[in-house]
Amino acid sequence: MRIHFQGLIVHARVPDSSRMITDIAVLMADPAGSQDHVPLFAVRKADVANVFPPTNPTTADTYCFDLTNARVTTDIGAGAGTVPYLKHIPQLSQIVPTSTGAKEHADVTSRTPGGNFYSFVDLPDKGTLSVEDFFPCAVSWGGFKGCIGQTVLHYLAASVLQPTVTFTIAYTSGQTITVEVIRNADVWITNRCEGSGCAGAPSKCSGTPTTSHSDLYKNFFATAHAVAVPTKTKACDIDIAPADIVSCGQGQDLDVDCSNSRFP
Repeated sequence: MRIHFQGLIVHARVPDSSRMITDIAVLMADPAGSQDHVPLFAVRKADVANVFPPTNPTTADTYCFDLTNARVTTDIGAGAGTVPYLKHIPQLSQIVPTSTGAKEHADVTSRTPGGNFYSFVDLPDKGTLSVEDFFPCAVSWGGFKGCIGQTVLHYLAASVLQPTVTFTIAYTSGQTITVEVIRNADVWITNRCEGSGCAGAPSKCSGTPTTSHSDLYKNFFATAHAVAVPTKTKACDIDIAPADIVSCGQGQDLDVDCSNSRFP
């Protein structure tokens, strides 16, 4: 099974309220009163074994679920250990220079969506994280320099899975949706910019992005810290074909300021 991540997402290895350390993906929220980024869970109809409550596909061949105010878990259980080895993804301590040693927000510990966070995704145990493709432009961004990953892949070998895997999307409203997928499924979890504040695809590999969405990473911490501004320096020289993205996961804006990040 492959889980693909794009957009304003922190891959974090942090303890929960019971002090158990697990890996999670944190989808950062826009300020109150605006929503440019759209947190989504998407999977092709062909990869779905069952959805409850019964739901028709959003498009002819794809299921799409809004992840606003939601926590996503699987019947595999949460694991730990993959985030620290994720390369080509900036650490928050690199792009938020004064955050070194800072503690994550209490809502991250409790995995409580709302406020600064659209949603939390418990990364399944037994998987590995890697960069699947890259932004066209390399960056100089605080302490991070070089090509920057555009899509992060969480891969689980079919041999370690049951025939199907069940994702549970639990909303703060009390609503719950379960999505059972085959073990070779592709799942997309995205937090891309699709609102009026989106600038569109980048046109050149120099200067700063026309938007500053990465500033939202300051809210990951218990006390907000200033986020460095990324500067595009040259074309990325790592030649990898762009990852496939299902239709409901296509946003208007995916420049370097909307990259994934990691913590610690």
